[in-house]
Amino acid sequence: KQKRYLRPVSWKALQIPAQPKLASGSFLPVLPVSIDSFGAVLPRHPDRYVALLFWRDPDQRNPFNAKTPEQLKAAMSFTFPQVTQFPPNDELEAFLQNSPGKEYYMKL
Repeated sequence: KQKRYLRPVSWKALQIPAQPKLASGSFLPVLPVSIDSFGAVLPRHPDRYVALLFWRDPDQRNPFNAKTPEQLKAAMSFTFPQVTQFPPNDELEAFLQNSPGKEYYMKL
């Protein structure tokens, strides 16, 4: 009998532009300060990347608990020093307004 579970993890993915400090196809893992947040910057398209970020606080709507594009950029720059280029602020604002994804899994 299968059972479905909701893991207590939220996530969001942010597409970021080419990064002058990263070689094409580079992968940057987050070395978590705590077990409450983790993720990575993954290669996506030629010279583009996706930041895939996870966190465990169910009351937190965004990674790093960012509420503004400036807070998000500062937290991303601190976490990933090689990431220096970001989407325009209107795209970051839309990212912050979107609901986070939830992680589900199934036990067979």
